[in-house]
Amino acid sequence: LGSAIEQIGLWIAAQGSIETAASIRAYLVELDQNAGLITDEIRALVAKSASDESGKTEG
Repeated sequence: LGSAIEQIGLWIAAQGSIETAASIRAYLVELDQNAGLITDEIRALVAKSASDESGKTEG
């Protein structure tokens, strides 16, 4: 996902919108810095979802 956004940012820069491309790069750095935290939260949500599904009964 990050690579795709980076490619879009490069295209935007090539179109002349340097400020927008710089903002995209800044957001990508922030995303990269928080990737571990985001991954941990996604894993927790998946585990909770699996737990909720296994606890359901038909009725």
